[in-house]
Amino acid sequence: MLRLSFTLTALMTVGSLAAQTQDIRWFKDNSPTVGRGNAFPFGSNGVRYQAIIPGSTFQNKPVLINDIFVAGRGGNRQVFYPDVEIRMGLTAQVNPTNNWATNNPAPNYKYRGPLYIDFVTGQWTGIGLPKPYLYLPLAARPNLCFEVIVWKTDQLGLNFYFPLTGSGTNAIPRAFRYQWTTNQTQGPLTGSSAGMKMGFLIANGNFIVAGKACQGSSNNTPAISGKDLISGKGWPIAGRPFTVSMSNGKPSSPAILMIGLSIGKFGALTLPFDLAPLGAAGCFVRNDPLLLLFAATNTSGLASLNLPIPSLTGNARLYMHWWNLDGQANAFGWTTSNLGQMILGN
Repeated sequence: MLRLSFTLTALMTVGSLAAQTQDIRWFKDNSPTVGRGNAFPFGSNGVRYQAIIPGSTFQNKPVLINDIFVAGRGGNRQVFYPDVEIRMGLTAQVNPTNNWATNNPAPNYKYRGPLYIDFVTGQWTGIGLPKPYLYLPLAARPNLCFEVIVWKTDQLGLNFYFPLTGSGTNAIPRAFRYQWTTNQTQGPLTGSSAGMKMGFLIANGNFIVAGKACQGSSNNTPAISGKDLISGKGWPIAGRPFTVSMSNGKPSSPAILMIGLSIGKFGALTLPFDLAPLGAAGCFVRNDPLLLLFAATNTSGLASLNLPIPSLTGNARLYMHWWNLDGQANAFGWTTSNLGQMILGN
């Protein structure tokens, strides 16, 4: 195995002062196994969904939300949303009403585009929030409205049970409308027990793995992973080296880590791009190739690179996936891994 390393002495010195844990604020509880199941907000084509998180979740103080954690239910699912919208804004409402605008009168966080989410039964996983949201509570509007519109998903069906919801004393009111995108004049329905419980990542970054890899000649699929080099934590820490690895590759073969800033577009190319026209069906270009880093697998099919994480990250988002030279896997001669999404937190 070849390992690409950087001189990181100065960064590691600063990084020793960095936070070692993720600050996560839970709504309504931190158990990834307790609760009910419901399709909303991420499990239904065309749904619009709103939930209201009280300001007390954030101690009514300004915080920067770096990512959202969700807990899966009903089987592990890897989902790609070619077009999903996330809105967040301040509200005076304590519980959602049957009026969209009353619940979220002035959203100042709006993302619309592609998103990968891996739902793992009984585990918290990040969604890879495409950009941070600054929660700045007002006396008149201290609460947070979290809103999702699923314009399109790659799932064939229309209704799935992906997120775990609150129940009993942890029931979560919601506003929703199934298949709202086909009739946008509809106001929301309201319910009192099936809102999605979630975690809000406030401090430190995240590394999210999502999507599917393609099969190599050894019947193994290259898989991306990441961890802090010093502590082994699964998220990047400012001022510290972060190891990005590929397992299950072809032994003793070249590998390339492709790093970029977009999972939606690369020039005129819409991502993810299936390499089927080149003879590698099911292998994808998952992000733009802003930076290519070269390595090689060892005799076990493992390759690793150490990436320097700057002391001041600016809450950036990076996307990456591995390419592995495997001439026996397909006509193109390359396989690709699943997607790694790196959130460089404060």
